[in-house]
Formats: sequence, C-alpha cells, structure tokens
Amino acid sequence: MFSLTACLAFLENEKDEEAFLRYYERYHRLVLYEAEKIVGPSAAEDVMQNTFVYIAKHFSTFRSGSSKKVTHLAALCARRRALDYLRRDATIPRVNLRMKIPTACSPTRRWTRNGW
Repeated sequence: MFSLTACLAFLENEKDEEAFLRYYERYHRLVLYEAEKIVGPSAAEDVMQNTFVYIAKHFSTFRSGSSKKVTHLAALCARRRALDYLRRDATIPRVNLRMKIPTACSPTRRWTRNGW
C-alpha cells in the first residue's frame, strides 16, 4: 500500500510538503502508468513508492524547471525505478559454465546427414 508519509519525512519544511503534495496529485498517474508498463500492475505500487521517495529526497531538482522538464523527469525516474525493481527482484536462471558438455555435442564428433 502506498504511503505518502514516508515521502514527507524527507522534506525540510511545510512549504515543501505542500508543494510535494501538489506535485504528487499532478504526476502520480503518470508515474503509475510508467511503472505498470515495465513491471506490471502487481508491482507498480511498490515502484511508485520508490519513485516518490526518490523524488522527495531530491525535491529541489524536481521543483525547478519548466513543466515539460518536470514531467519528463517524473516519467524517467519511474522508468528507472521500475528497471531497478526488475534487476533486484528478477529470478534469472543461471547457467553453470563448468558443466560438462554432453557427448552428443562434443566438438570431436561431427554431424552428417545420417546422424552422429
């Protein structure tokens, strides 16, 4: 479940908190959309939480600039947090490189039209 209190803890004063809440209201759908595209709906809220915690930590960067730049930064941040989530939580099958090669695939044997 998404919690704004975790984000608000990183802000310095009440003015920043109000600005962050306005920022959240404006961009939370964009961040959720970007997250869902990459990680799917089941993990999108976790990614959204990570994204807004990151934004709260670096809020001075997100406050300055044009609306177009801020929108781009929010989407970019969401995509990067989603990719981080996939890297951290992905279960990628590992290949054992020290495994013996089966005899049928041995480089000393050659394949012909009649078989091995």
